[in-house]
Amino acid sequence: MSKNIIEVSEVNFVEAVIKGSEKLPVIVDFWAPWCSPCKQLTPILEKIASSFQDKVILAKINIDENKSIAGQMQIQSIPMVYAFSNGQVFDGFQGNIAE
Repeated sequence: MSKNIIEVSEVNFVEAVIKGSEKLPVIVDFWAPWCSPCKQLTPILEKIASSFQDKVILAKINIDENKSIAGQMQIQSIPMVYAFSNGQVFDGFQGNIAE
């Protein structure tokens, strides 16, 4: 895994995503191990993030292990991807997309 691809939990969400997005954009991938579309999307996101090492952070959040974050972000369906900048969500999409 690249240095700019991180696992995020309820313990480090504020530091990694909210505060981290003040330095670099943070792409947050909400996923679960049982989610087939997530298994297709995550490698694409990781490949793209790896090619932008010093420009973006990819934060992966397993919603099964981090239910309170999923609830606070009102995640209804996965995969769900949000982009954070300056501590705020500025874009996002739900479901799979082509590379």
